[in-house]
Formats: sequence, structure tokens, C-alpha cells
Amino acid sequence: MSGKIIPNFDMNKLPEYVDSLLDKKVMIIGVGAVGSYVAEILTKVCVVKLILVDMDDFETANIAKSSSAYIVDEDNGCNKAIALAKRLNHMLGDEFVHGINSDITNFGPGAFAYFDVIILALDNYAAKIYSNQVWRQIPEDKRPLMIFGGTVGSSAHSNCIDGRESCLRCMLDEKWLENSMEKSSCTGINYRSKYAVSEFSRTTGGASRIAADLMEEQCAGYLLGYKDMINKRYMFNSYPNFGFMKATPIRKKNCPDCRDYLPIDNAEALEDMDVLHTTVGEMLAVVRSKMPDDSFEILASAVEFGNITYSNIIVNDHCRSCGRELKNLYRHEFRTRYTDMLCAECKASGKEASPVTTNDIPAECIKAVTVDNCDAVLSAKTLYDIGFSLGSFIKVKHKSGGKSFLDCKITYHIYYLENDQKLLNVITELEG
Repeated sequence: MSGKIIPNFDMNKLPEYVDSLLDKKVMIIGVGAVGSYVAEILTKVCVVKLILVDMDDFETANIAKSSSAYIVDEDNGCNKAIALAKRLNHMLGDEFVHGINSDITNFGPGAFAYFDVIILALDNYAAKIYSNQVWRQIPEDKRPLMIFGGTVGSSAHSNCIDGRESCLRCMLDEKWLENSMEKSSCTGINYRSKYAVSEFSRTTGGASRIAADLMEEQCAGYLLGYKDMINKRYMFNSYPNFGFMKATPIRKKNCPDCRDYLPIDNAEALEDMDVLHTTVGEMLAVVRSKMPDDSFEILASAVEFGNITYSNIIVNDHCRSCGRELKNLYRHEFRTRYTDMLCAECKASGKEASPVTTNDIPAECIKAVTVDNCDAVLSAKTLYDIGFSLGSFIKVKHKSGGKSFLDCKITYHIYYLENDQKLLNVITELEG
């Protein structure tokens, strides 16, 4: 090894194998107690092409269980991912690590496929399952390794899977996944609820560090080509039952995610497009050029979260304070909470939204974009505006044949936008 590849590191004092880690790409989702340690340890073994994702702000009290890379006074109130990226880059001496202030649900399969390893350091089951479902849709030859773990009391664990033998959900008890969120209506829109951890597990910074060490070892081992790191679970128990254990995850019988979320191998790339800038009208025109006729629909994104499926685009609704009609919204129900449903006047006067509408007229929604229903307002919206995440697979349904349902032939076409991956190192915030 010669010279300094990382400005603030003397590369000649590090093991030679770190050379092969410099170009590996890793996404860490959640940089709290465990995730912040994982990020710090990985950078110190020269896994520096990190994308950190977190939607929460750092609080002074977090430091008891988090990486000391955070600076307590300066980072208090700052987004965790952006603050930690700044601190790690200062340690490294250059802009290697990138932080994004975002909920994980703003990312789709194409975004995950950019990385060699996805590390989940999340404490929310709905977010874990969402990540698993996104990851499961990636073709096996492009699917990154998934590592997830955490702490229970003073114990720690790390799991490393490639999806061929089992998935994340296979390792969870379905009782843990019972949904605490209620649907807003049996027949109408499901406004997205806020989700949070209702119970906090008492644990230590030491346990967080050990979980992170296990996750880093599995990550680095895999990146160095040690295949025996794959599909393994490592566990550490503190005193009085001190010791390490190793197990092999197995597929859970009738796992819903193994059954319902399969790799999509036939997706077609659309060049020079991304969900943040491509409008609905532009997407419609591209799809129209690929279809034999106009009998097609660009299906709205279907998102499963907390055992609720969200698949409507809200066109018109009503103010949740005064009942006034709100027109031409074109918002995906998953990106919308009932508290967002306030007219300009009620917002300006500081009125609060009610979960019960004062207007009996149901909201108007669509489940697909067609040539006929794409008006000027919808046409100008971006794909992200109407609910497609960065790296989404976009499904198009085409009907052909006879006029009756029995004579009609239905085919599906899957697309993804090639430039979505290029945005990962540029964006610093995704709203939603």
C-alpha cells in the first residue's frame, strides 16, 4: 500500500486488505445507538462510501448509547444522519460519507440495489418489514447483502442474510408485528399514521457497541469475500450468562414476505429520468410510445406498512376543520396524514385538524394514471409527488383483445428510472 488514500489516515499502518474495501458501497438505515457505532467502525476499516439515512434529530441524552463521533452541544437538534456524516468526514479528511434526512419508506428497490450491503439499525418493526419487502423485490444477482441487529438489555445480536435461504421476516415472531395503527375508514382513504416506538428497551452503550462490532465484522467479512459470513446469526450475552453463540437462520413456514414479495427480473430501465424531476406527463408520454394503444394504466404505488396497504392517489378531499373542498391534491394516501388536510384559511388561523370529517362526501381517489384522467394539474406533478419512492418499480397494466372481461388479455410491464441511483449521493432530504 502506498501513499494516503484517505487524507487523515496513514494507510501504511492499516492492513493491506482495506484497499479492497474503499470502493464498496454501504447504506446504514438508522444511526442511533447501534447504527452510529456501525458507521464509525466501518469508516475506520476504510468502508467509507457510506450513505446514512435517519429521519430523527440528535438529542443530548442520546450520547449515553451512541457513538462519540457526535458532538453533544453542536449536534443537538440536528438531523442524526447529516450530523454524523459531517463528523465522520471531518475524521476522514474528505467528503466520503453522505447523510440523508429521510424516512426509509421514501426508498424503493432500485435505490437499495445501488449498494453492496444494506444495514438496518432500526427499532421499529413496520420499518423493518417495509425494508425487507423492498429488498426482496431486487433480482438475486443485484440484491445487496442485508445485515440487521440490535440489543436486548445488555445482550447484542447481528444477522446476515442474502435472501436465498430466508428473509428478515422469517426471523421475527408474527405476534411482534401486530398493527397498532387503525385504518381511517373501511371504504375510504387510509391516511398514514405517525409511527413511533411505544416502549423503550433499557440497554447500554456497551451492548450497542458490541452489536455494532458484530454487524461490522459480518459486513467487512462479506465484502472481503468470506462466503461463510452469509446467512449467519451471531449473539452475545453479558454476565451472568457471558458468551457468544452462532446460529443459522431458517425459512419460516408460510412467511408472508417470502410468499408475496419475489424478485422482479424483467424491469426495463428508462434513461435520463428520475422520480424527483420526471413529471407524470413525461412518464405517460414515454409509456405511450412503448404501448400499441392507449389502453394502459400506470398503477399507483402500492405500499404495505404496519399491515395496511396504501394504494390510492387522493384527487379531491375536504378540510378536516371547516369541511371546505380541497381540489386537485393528487397526493398518495401513504404520503398524507389527516392533519395535512387543512385549507389555507384554517392553516393560517392555526386551527387543528379533526380525525372525523365534517363533510359526508367521500374523498375522490384514483388508483392509476391513464391517458383520459391525466389533466393539466396531474400532468405537471412529479412521480415522487404522487407517491413513487426513489428507486421505485413502476408497474403498467395494458389491456388488449375483446370488449368483454373474459376476452380481454392483460399484460404487465415494469419500469424503473435509471437516474434515481445517481441522486443518492446528491440529495440531503426527502420529504414524505
